[in-house]
Amino acid sequence: MFRAHAGFLGVLFSRSSERGEHAVISFWDGLASVGELEASPLYQSIVRRIEETSFLVGKSSVEVLEVEAGTVATGLANVLP
Repeated sequence: MFRAHAGFLGVLFSRSSERGEHAVISFWDGLASVGELEASPLYQSIVRRIEETSFLVGKSSVEVLEVEAGTVATGLANVLP
């Protein structure tokens, strides 16, 4: 679903088996692309369908953070499941 939107750079899915929490961390080329995603009928439809299945339990939140600094290994995509 993310790939269908302009400005998409990547996504990570993570979980804590100890706390039963999950996180989706997506990367975009700028705040305008994030805004377009949030306004997208496709994105809104998928979020609504996920919420209707009761797959998400408890509080869900969306935060937008700007990358300040960091590094990613060139071969990272080759080692992710």
